[in-house]
Amino acid sequence: MKLFLSSTSSKYHLFGIRRFNKQNSYYANIKNSIKKYDNFVFVSNDPANFERNDRKAKPIFRMFKKQIHDFKNYVVLDNRNKKQSKKILSNADFIYITGGKIPAQNKFLKDINFVQNLKENKDVVVAGISAGAMNSCSIIYCYPEEDSEVGDKMWYTGLGYCNQIIVPHFHKKKGNTCFFGSFDIMKDYLLPDSKGKTFLALTNTAYVKIDESGTTLYGEAYTISDGVVKQICKNGKSTKI
Repeated sequence: MKLFLSSTSSKYHLFGIRRFNKQNSYYANIKNSIKKYDNFVFVSNDPANFERNDRKAKPIFRMFKKQIHDFKNYVVLDNRNKKQSKKILSNADFIYITGGKIPAQNKFLKDINFVQNLKENKDVVVAGISAGAMNSCSIIYCYPEEDSEVGDKMWYTGLGYCNQIIVPHFHKKKGNTCFFGSFDIMKDYLLPDSKGKTFLALTNTAYVKIDESGTTLYGEAYTISDGVVKQICKNGKSTKI
């Protein structure tokens, strides 16, 4: 299995069309990793919201079809077909774990036995985006992004594919580019909560690639540890972690 963990895979272009993030070889590495184009699986963030899931998956499917390759089958995996998750996951060639909120997706990934059902699928390529990247790790730091989430559960157990505690959408000054609360996310959460821990903070151009050669970090990224922010990689560069 090859695993890509990032804040984002793409951005909207003209007419609402999504374009791949091509910085730091993300597009090239994804494209070169996929060996078969039979089954594309989009793993939802909110498994009960069928209309939203289809709406989020559609531009991603189109982006892959136009910019990488057309797959024979495109599947949105949510509560409609979770009873078939073993067959769907074991036959997948590419899996896209979308972003959104942590808790519902975390529960869904465990409900469908994601790790177990993917165990024998050696050639699959998995891309975890934002919450999907966080849920792919062993430990998840679910900091609030809006006022209504203050006081919610903040620590979860993830899929265990990566030992880093990922903070996506990181911005050195603002703390996070996907943040809507009235609090100071850096001073109130990221810095104090890093006491005795190390967070891997990925900007929107950075990502982690995990394969048989190990774990490689690409692009602008930082560690936050004991209240100290330190840059560990720059755009255009990569490093083993």
